[in-house]
Amino acid sequence: MKNNDIDKHSLDLIINKCIIKLDTVLKKYPNKKYIKQLSDIKKRYDDPKLKLAVIGEFNTGKSTFINALLRKDYLSTDNIPTTVMPTYIRWDGEINTSPTIKIKFSDDDNEYDIKKNQTFIEKKLRITLNGSDDLEKIVTNNNFIGIVSHVSVFFPVDNRFEKLILIDTPGTNPGAEETKEHTNITRTLLAKEADATMILFPDTTVGNRSALEFISENASHLLDEATFIITKSDTIDSQNEMEKISKYLNGLVKQRYNLNNKTIYSCSAKKLFKQQIKKITPTHI
Repeated sequence: MKNNDIDKHSLDLIINKCIIKLDTVLKKYPNKKYIKQLSDIKKRYDDPKLKLAVIGEFNTGKSTFINALLRKDYLSTDNIPTTVMPTYIRWDGEINTSPTIKIKFSDDDNEYDIKKNQTFIEKKLRITLNGSDDLEKIVTNNNFIGIVSHVSVFFPVDNRFEKLILIDTPGTNPGAEETKEHTNITRTLLAKEADATMILFPDTTVGNRSALEFISENASHLLDEATFIITKSDTIDSQNEMEKISKYLNGLVKQRYNLNNKTIYSCSAKKLFKQQIKKITPTHI
């Protein structure tokens, strides 16, 4: 074994012993706050994958962007901003199978396969599942806020992404009263779940104040390694105009977040999807 393998093994044993010891102490001296914290630690210990959240305001093209990365028109991409439930994209499903959809309810620690547990889910959510638009039907329904915690899509095992979970989040428009719950969901996810983030800005609202403030207030701990992407670049007339917009965003990032020499990426997810996902071209200012 290599030294780093031994170190990882030793660290794993130490963490496991600490969890067992804390579990024993809390059983003897129960404390709701610490029990919840330990439960979160256990979940992370059992599933240590990096969680990469894709965030942006409504209609920035988050779902379309993720579809382009997946090379499959899988997430809802209606013109109306509809994503309500965090959608976790994973690559640890069964080999040589179709993607599996599972639902995690807010009052239950289990995840339920929508095919194997169809009757239970239909009764719980009072809907009818048909196997074709089930994912959209669940993640775009405001009535499920507070009932559904998140939805997971398990793609067949792919070693390239075995340590990654990609998260499609609800849009963040803090000033919009009717979508306050959507923003709160993403705010909580960034605080408690996300390890890294990709921040999307549509080309027409790169300097949007509410988006910049939301990032400052809720994603500051993730900014050092954050990726900034300008979407819908197919609406921009020339490369020269694209470079101006990229330079402007780079200046905002430097001024507001004290981040220097950030690479600003630009893409048209719809165009990329149609072209079978040609490589996203970075514009470095």
